[in-house]
Amino acid sequence: MLAWLWTRLSDGGPQVSISGRALRRFSEGETERLLRARVLIEHGRADSWSVCAHCDCGLDARPIRQVGDSLRACCPYDAAADTVLDEQDIRRFGIDPDRLAGQIAASAGWSAGLPGSPMASGRSAPPPPASPFFSAATRTYSKLPAPSSR
Repeated sequence: MLAWLWTRLSDGGPQVSISGRALRRFSEGETERLLRARVLIEHGRADSWSVCAHCDCGLDARPIRQVGDSLRACCPYDAAADTVLDEQDIRRFGIDPDRLAGQIAASAGWSAGLPGSPMASGRSAPPPPASPFFSAATRTYSKLPAPSSR
């Protein structure tokens, strides 16, 4: 789930919005754990849904309406194309990038996301030890010839 969230964040930027429907691919327990850890941040419920894949209605989004006992993303031209939704579908979540990075680090066994580590306390991590190889490689990297194609 962490890798999936990282991909969504990378693709959508810091203001990415994830629907409850998209999170159904993961266990409810995992979603709740990330909510408690403040990696996922619940926002207000959606009041619109993406348009039908085949529709050329010109709308940016379909309105969500209560029809009888069900929620529906209503197509203005074809009621058969309405998408039936439930309360979980219209939940919206954001991602806290710093907390997500901390969870990824912790899951990999790195101390960066753990309490008391330099990154968790707001301090920067110490620089890596100096290496003649890396400093020489950094200076000459741009001078290397392009790989030849055979």
